[in-house]
Formats: sequence, structure tokens, C-alpha cells
Amino acid sequence: MKRYTYITAIVICCIASACNSTNHPPIDKSKFTYFNMDRAKWLMGSWKQVTEKGITIEQWTHVNDTLNTATSYLVKGTDTVVLESIKLAQIKGDIFYMPTVAGQNNGKPVMFRFTSISDNAIVFENPEHDFPQKISYKQISDDSLVAEISGTVNGQQRSEQFSMSRIK
Repeated sequence: MKRYTYITAIVICCIASACNSTNHPPIDKSKFTYFNMDRAKWLMGSWKQVTEKGITIEQWTHVNDTLNTATSYLVKGTDTVVLESIKLAQIKGDIFYMPTVAGQNNGKPVMFRFTSISDNAIVFENPEHDFPQKISYKQISDDSLVAEISGTVNGQQRSEQFSMSRIK
């Protein structure tokens, strides 16, 4: 009888551990809005932001039904520096925004799970990440959008907005 109790306890612990060992908190599926790559087609193309540091370009490409990619780079004079590469991908039924930022996270992407979408906005979140915990894109018009990163740093709410215009 002790052996049966011991085996049952191990099985229960394994199941509980498997249920809790996720890198991403669960999404409340009752609030989940259907997403497919067509709903993000307004994001495709090249976008620029002019800053004191130079011109930042974010160039989005539709790869297939489950993947969009982007590269963000800074152009200053004749120099071009890649800032990050981004994948917007469907993985096992979930949508993830996965930026790989130069010089950060040992060259590995950080995964932000899709949390909401409307006709002109997309939001991704990763509450476990240091900063940002939230990334959003909002289409202002056919030729302009605002990307925003936000979250908490040392207990203080922080956000940065990046207003971009379409490159024709």
C-alpha cells in the first residue's frame, strides 16, 4: 500500500510540475481575439523615425501564413547599424513577437505573447521580462504608426513611444 501511495504522489507531483513549468503566464482565452497574419498587414513595409541619433528604419516583411519578420536599423550618415531583428510568429496556436536585440540576452530572442488586436492596434506582453513588459503597435493612418514599449522598472512605470512614418 505504501508503494502505491508513493507512486501516486510522484505522478501527482510530476503533473503539477508540468502544469506550472511554463515560461509564459496563461492567457485568459475568454478575452482572446482571433489573430492571423492578415490582421497585421498594415504593419508590412518600411517605416522610419528621425531622431537626433539618425534615422531609425523598421522594415516588415510577410513571409507566410505563420511568420512575419522585421529588421530595425539605425542610419547615421553613411553608417548603418542593425538594432534588432523581429519575428512575429505563430507557434503551437499562440502568436509571439520575438525581438532579438543586438548586444542583449546573449543574442537570443525574448518572447512576448500576443494579448490583443483591433483593426489598428496589436499588443504583446511578457510580464516576466525586465523591461519592457509590453510592446504595442498602433496604426494612426495608412502612412503613420506609433510603437510603444512599456512596463515597470524598479517599481516605476515607464514607457517610450516611437512615432514612425511609412517610407514610400
